[in-house]
Amino acid sequence: MKLLLILSIIISFSFSKELETKINDFLIDWDNAHNNKSITLFDKLYSDNINYYNGRNFSKMQVLEDKIKRLNKYPDFRQISKFVSKEEISNQLLKINYEKNTSYNNKNQIFNSYLILDFTNEQFKIIEENDNKAEQKNTNTTMDSIKKTEEVKPIVNNNIRKDTYSNKSVDWKDLKVYESYRWKKLGINNPNEAKEWEDVVPQFMQIQSWIEQGYNPNQVKEWLSTNIYISVYDIEATKLKNPQELKKWSDLGILQAYQIQKIKRLGILTPEEAKEWKILNIELDDSYSGVSSCIYARLSPQEVKKWFDIGEKYCQDIEKWKKLGINTPIEAQKWIDYKLKPSNDLDKWFAQNIKSPLEIREWLDLGIDFRYVKDWLEKGITSQEAKEWKIVEKTSFSLSRIKEIKLLGINSAQELNEWYSTRFQYISLNDINKLKELGINSSKELEEWNFVPNNISEVIWWKEAKINSPQEAKEWLSIGVNSAKAKELIQMNYKPIDLKDYSPNILNSFQIKMLKDLNIKASPLIESMASSNGIFFRINFFATKEKFIEYLDILSKNKCQKIEKGPFYLADEYDNENLCYTFEGTLFQRLNKTEGLLSSGNNYINYVIFNESWSEGSLGFGIIKGLGSIKYETTSGKEKLVRKGKAIILNTPKF
Repeated sequence: MKLLLILSIIISFSFSKELETKINDFLIDWDNAHNNKSITLFDKLYSDNINYYNGRNFSKMQVLEDKIKRLNKYPDFRQISKFVSKEEISNQLLKINYEKNTSYNNKNQIFNSYLILDFTNEQFKIIEENDNKAEQKNTNTTMDSIKKTEEVKPIVNNNIRKDTYSNKSVDWKDLKVYESYRWKKLGINNPNEAKEWEDVVPQFMQIQSWIEQGYNPNQVKEWLSTNIYISVYDIEATKLKNPQELKKWSDLGILQAYQIQKIKRLGILTPEEAKEWKILNIELDDSYSGVSSCIYARLSPQEVKKWFDIGEKYCQDIEKWKKLGINTPIEAQKWIDYKLKPSNDLDKWFAQNIKSPLEIREWLDLGIDFRYVKDWLEKGITSQEAKEWKIVEKTSFSLSRIKEIKLLGINSAQELNEWYSTRFQYISLNDINKLKELGINSSKELEEWNFVPNNISEVIWWKEAKINSPQEAKEWLSIGVNSAKAKELIQMNYKPIDLKDYSPNILNSFQIKMLKDLNIKASPLIESMASSNGIFFRINFFATKEKFIEYLDILSKNKCQKIEKGPFYLADEYDNENLCYTFEGTLFQRLNKTEGLLSSGNNYINYVIFNESWSEGSLGFGIIKGLGSIKYETTSGKEKLVRKGKAIILNTPKF
């Protein structure tokens, strides 16, 4: 039992010592990362997400950028860390407390700091970096005062050039770092050799890094002559071949090793290649406008320039052309000439087997996109034909409209335009449909009706009146008959030739039939009887054949040539004799049995003679024959001139 306990203690002690060794090694890398400003080493030490001093959950890139920014601000910054203690937070998390001795700007400071490490897979990764709350200490201690703690085995470096050492004798005490054991640990056994290193590299920790990687002072001097701060770790990480390559990168304005590393990760391995991209003003990064999209699309700078010359400024857009099978700027220019780019959904047009820039542009100009073009093509309508339809249809342009037109037997835009181009204004599809139903099947046939007014309805009315030809319509028009009356007369089996003596332009069909039955031809008197509105519709001269004969006989016996258009109260006082007029008014004063004064219109006074019984103050109407004028004396003694006439037809209605 005691033996097991002893073994357990030994194993535990052994594990603890091994862990502390790893922690010390980790802190050496931690110091080297700071002292050499090595973003590569920082990248190796940090986890992907870090609690960084007072901030939480920073990304690794954010922390790296902050570190390099701060270290570049103090080029002489130096850090030496001393392990203090450890705390196992869990099986995978370890907190290490350490003393951080820093120097910069001729000042030294000591911090009580800690790191929390994730040691999953036996690799330390920093997940938190911070200082303990303990007060930091100012000290005058310099790195030169650090005392030797143990003897170390020298590092043998066969690459160090022995022939470059100065012949001048130098003592260890003349060096900045005068502890010989520290130099001997690096394999440098004489102060002359050490002095040569100090003349090239100011910090001992950096000298250690260079030596460990097999460099001699002359080689390092050549690297540092580029005036770009670079550590030995950076050279390895960026895979720089020689100082000349580094100088070329600096000439491009790329002054940080991590920038070179980042660019090389994008696939740009030489400064010459990077220069070709920078000439094109392309950012050497992975942004939308950056070079990474060009490399991903497998584009060379020479090819990109040709694309840039036609106005394409982003490699991602160039890649979109190539995905469409349009692989050269010359091919793309054909599309650009039609104001088309991949953003115009060219892939969806191609999917419908429409791959002509002219055809796609025509469809788009018509307001038809890839979603609806299939419907047009299924109806056999090409973009050119659709374009012709739109010119004719203008605001009414649509596929349903064209379908409607084709149902009328109009199969082309040209044919429709011929209909629209006739002299008839505002012709509609309904009109065309009606005309076709009535037997007018083409615009040419419609033009034969150009003698009718511009309204297309007139043509339709003629055809609905069973007028079979334009010539027949002309015959009706020649006797003054319009389409409506012609329809009525045709229904009565009349023809234009039958009506020449019956004034069909004035008499209606009933009146014409009455005259034909009485074998009486139309005359100016009969025409005026038809158009006098029957004394404001009070007397119908054509009520019956008997009444017509009676009225015609009275008018003829009184030698009426016609019934004048205006009423008697508007007739000329000096020029009305033997002319016949309509009248209507009130007998406001009876002078004797057959004479009196008639008030008509707006109190017009007329002298009237009558044979009928007409009571004073009553209404009368009929036909009056003018007898000139007469003067009479009013009750006030004034003499007045008034029209004089005889009522040859008098009606006095009884109410």
